[in-house]
Amino acid sequence: MQLFYSENITEDWAHFTREETKHFAKVLRLAHGQTILIADGKGSHYSAILDLTCQPAKAKIIEVFDQVEQRKKLIHIAVAPTKNIDRMEWLTEKATEIGFASLQPLWCERSERKQLKEDRLQRIALAAMKQSGRAFLPDIKPAMRFSEFILQERTGGKFIAHCLPDGNKIDLMHSSVKSLQEVTLLIGPEGDFSASEIAQALAAHFAPVSLGPHRLRTETAALVGCMQLQ
Repeated sequence: MQLFYSENITEDWAHFTREETKHFAKVLRLAHGQTILIADGKGSHYSAILDLTCQPAKAKIIEVFDQVEQRKKLIHIAVAPTKNIDRMEWLTEKATEIGFASLQPLWCERSERKQLKEDRLQRIALAAMKQSGRAFLPDIKPAMRFSEFILQERTGGKFIAHCLPDGNKIDLMHSSVKSLQEVTLLIGPEGDFSASEIAQALAAHFAPVSLGPHRLRTETAALVGCMQLQ
């Protein structure tokens, strides 16, 4: 059964946006009274009866499937947006299919892209969540400068992947990392983090990690990191 999304679910009803209502009626041509499956983006699915008599549409909840997807850990990926926006969109889609908690775009010293439409990335994440049948919707955060991000307080393990030689790098697949319940992983732009940014991260207690022996593209590194942490 196709999965739909509602961020506004009360005790008995799931409410949809006008955009989703149009998708029901004009694109999918769903019928009034049809049973549909809904995700709330927070871990639960709902079986509901579609009501197309009101605008926007809503659906009467008939069954709740609590925590259909158990999150073993919270994975936060902070990454410099790629120059080619298609690669950033690909990362958002694939990481959502794999499963992660949030994506934080970072403006770094060597960032080649200067603008980003976070709302489009959020729509891509939503489509990927519905297509893959997941119950959690990742949070696509507004882009911010690396220097501001690195000063924020955050819980869990904090790691930075970079390409400079560093004898202190931890293998991201190491059991001590994989056992953490919450992780933030920094991934740099195509030209890697600058020496200054790496120093800032280390000063903020981000541990350097290795994703493997090969140099990876930004979006590949972020996805590999997400997979290894899972």
